[in-house]
Amino acid sequence: MGAPWELLAQAVGKGLADKIKPNEKRLNDAWDLFQRYAPPDTQAAVQRGLDLVVLGFLPNDTPNADQVVTAYREIARTCHPDKTTDPAAHARFVAAGPARDRLLAPTSKG
Repeated sequence: MGAPWELLAQAVGKGLADKIKPNEKRLNDAWDLFQRYAPPDTQAAVQRGLDLVVLGFLPNDTPNADQVVTAYREIARTCHPDKTTDPAAHARFVAAGPARDRLLAPTSKG
């Protein structure tokens, strides 16, 4: 998965990206350590929170499938490259598809 600040910057916009840039190396180093040593269930929880934020929910929200699809369609309608030339909107559009797919994917209970 991509670094969380990159996904959040895409979802939220340029203001967050500007604040991240001076600390990018430290954040990348921390993210590498997290991916190397964090348990898989922790990594999955972080990814789920990021996916929710990309689609406009809060990280701890529990939307149902209809709400996820509705949120994705709204982003697709407003952020599609045919509708706007804003690079941040395009980045959000690109991030929304995989986020929707991951949130709607059935989870395996092992």
